Amino acid sequence: MEFEVKQDCRYFTGDKPCKFKRLCKGCDKYDPVKENILIIKFAALGDVLRTTPLLYGLKEKYPKSKITWLTQKDSSEILINNPLIDEILAFNSQTFAQLSVRSFDVLVNLDKDKTASAMASLVRSKVKKGFGLSENGSITALDKDSDYALQLGLDDELKFRGNKKTYQEIVFEQAGLKYKGQEYILELTPEEFLYGLNVCEVLGVKEDTIKVGINTGAGNVFCGKKLPADKLMELIKKLSKLENVEVLLLGGPDEAEISDYIKSKCRAQVIDTGCNHTIRNFASIINYCNAVLAPDTVALHIAIAMKKPVVAIFGSTSSSEIELYGRGEKIASDLKCSPCYKNKCEINEECMQKLSIDKIYDAIAKIVKQRG
Repeated sequence: MEFEVKQDCRYFTGDKPCKFKRLCKGCDKYDPVKENILIIKFAALGDVLRTTPLLYGLKEKYPKSKITWLTQKDSSEILINNPLIDEILAFNSQTFAQLSVRSFDVLVNLDKDKTASAMASLVRSKVKKGFGLSENGSITALDKDSDYALQLGLDDELKFRGNKKTYQEIVFEQAGLKYKGQEYILELTPEEFLYGLNVCEVLGVKEDTIKVGINTGAGNVFCGKKLPADKLMELIKKLSKLENVEVLLLGGPDEAEISDYIKSKCRAQVIDTGCNHTIRNFASIINYCNAVLAPDTVALHIAIAMKKPVVAIFGSTSSSEIELYGRGEKIASDLKCSPCYKNKCEINEECMQKLSIDKIYDAIAKIVKQRG
């Protein structure tokens, strides 16, 4: 049988069968790609997730485009099953070789990372937006739309206190698009949705209670992002007195120790959901919560993506860039040195030590009351 595989079709899926189960020649569904778009966003996982609203803007401007997303292997899992991404590439020597011969119509690099910026400068594209790498090895704006975003990385006063734009407003501006409140995109499969329910059933979580998820950690990059264990236990004891409320501990492998400690001290007042889930299964557990308390970390962004009411706490990082979409409350330290974005703190992370537990409790209780 004579047939023709048209790689310029927007439904072309490479080695996979056509979604319409037809051959290209004579197919009445054939729809050519008008623009090939490359997004470069390597890390971190939460930053990759909060970049996904940009896909709506790109698809609105380029409705018949094919979108390729270049990221790190560890971040690629959060993009799986995203209906607006046609191709996910994990950065390695093979993808580097592949991209060195491909060309695009639009390229958007949103990482100030030198490797990502070098890729943006090397890959052929008619239009380039975001960050690139200059000949002397410094990060540069590829056009005037990224001047402000570049300045944020150079001017601490602007980033820490002057900036009032959310991350989404900034990246839409870099891409030359208008931000209209587009939401995160995190699409779980039906099986993944059931994972959180099954875990909670095994742990004895009651179906008719209000579940408050508390993420106990915040990674190891910046100090002053997470509440100390004694403050968390104080909060848990207050929350456990609320009618029809169950407190679930959330976290990844780095939080196993603190979660075990809190569970041993609080006993019947908390349910530990475990710290060894994949990121997508972790999202399923968060989806089972009715409210989430989280520092500025991936759990916060997953909760936002799953449209959960959140109470977000901030010490060493800025709260202004976080978009809650009207679902929840931000509670930030009022210390003069906050935010600082430091790796080590000379004053024992007082930004988190002095954060008001009563204020955090009141914000969560408000959500619980609304849910009740």
